[in-house]
Amino acid sequence: MGRIVCAGTHYLIYDAVYVPATADTPLTAADILTRRELQIALLIAEGKLDETLITLARGNSRYPAEMEGDLMSLAACNAIGVGRLREMLREFPLGNLTPLCDQIVSRSREAAIAAIAGLPAGTTTAEMVIDGYDKPVALVATTTISSDLIQVDFTGTSGLS
Repeated sequence: MGRIVCAGTHYLIYDAVYVPATADTPLTAADILTRRELQIALLIAEGKLDETLITLARGNSRYPAEMEGDLMSLAACNAIGVGRLREMLREFPLGNLTPLCDQIVSRSREAAIAAIAGLPAGTTTAEMVIDGYDKPVALVATTTISSDLIQVDFTGTSGLS
């Protein structure tokens, strides 16, 4: 038996809808929409699809068909990723993937900083107002670009409606 040199998985983050217990209960943002997370690695065990997990995910989604499609596409991505990783490890028998992962993160960071450096420095604020439950909701973002950093400040954005 081999040893683990790298472990990872995708998560599907989806919206789950909840209905208030009674018609007299006022709706809140938490009643309407809650973020949920599903680890794709749990979807297939020993080559078999977990139909219970699919049914559970479909039942907790506003878009059950799309949810199932997203699950299947992420499972396919994982399968391809596993296959490619196995091919790479046959070609380059690495004992540990941490240095490779560190290099990928480092180069990605450097590329992002270089891209930011090409943007004009300055500060811009944008605001929009959308319908809320009780009252309109202001969404405000002030973006500041410096030589190697982008900061976004949401001061002025409304609280929960």
